[in-house]
Amino acid sequence: MKKILALIFALIGWFAVIMQYQLMLEDSKFTFLEMTIQFFSYFTILTNIIVAVYFTSQLGKNPQQIEIQEL
Repeated sequence: MKKILALIFALIGWFAVIMQYQLMLEDSKFTFLEMTIQFFSYFTILTNIIVAVYFTSQLGKNPQQIEIQEL
């Protein structure tokens, strides 16, 4: 059950980050480099990336390791 939730949250997190980046690319009047720097300057984007990385890392662990971290 925990792996399923981790998978769902990881997919939602990565989907949100990728879609936001794509939307910013489409509507940008800046160069690619300027827009990329601007994208990563938002604290919300950085937080979403950290959350997505965390849940993605939970997918690679076996259930005993996940249980130990919760204690």
